[in-house]
Amino acid sequence: MADEKSDKARRVLIVEESPYDARLFVKASRRVFPDCEIDFTRNYRGAQRKIKKHGTDYCCAFLDHSIPMNRIQEEEVLTLSDKDFDYLWYEGKQESGYCLIDEIRRINPTTLIIGTSSIDGRKLRAFPSPDAKLSKLDSKKIAPQLRKILEEREK
Repeated sequence: MADEKSDKARRVLIVEESPYDARLFVKASRRVFPDCEIDFTRNYRGAQRKIKKHGTDYCCAFLDHSIPMNRIQEEEVLTLSDKDFDYLWYEGKQESGYCLIDEIRRINPTTLIIGTSSIDGRKLRAFPSPDAKLSKLDSKKIAPQLRKILEEREK
């Protein structure tokens, strides 16, 4: 059921800081877009690099809004003090994920952009809107939600 509009758009981008949630989107993407390669990043700068490199190839992009600006090294996490960890993990996150929407659309306007943020919609008004929103609260419904979004888009 992958988007057949473009033979070139054969990648899915997942921008999600939570490894658990990212895994849910990877599983759903593999079910709905079985022939697509999946790119994953946990931060804003990583997403920018992937968009610059593969932006024209994305048929779908999952974007969380509250993500770190830069990558946190796994080995750093083990050696950080509690205070530094809290800063990097919580305060180091910025509401920046949806700022990638215009960049993706500029490079490939046909990419389906799915917002996955659980932030209240009123707080997101100042940012570009994704094409659709998907809830990550019920892990068993992510693939069916994605299929429904694609069906509605094709109408």
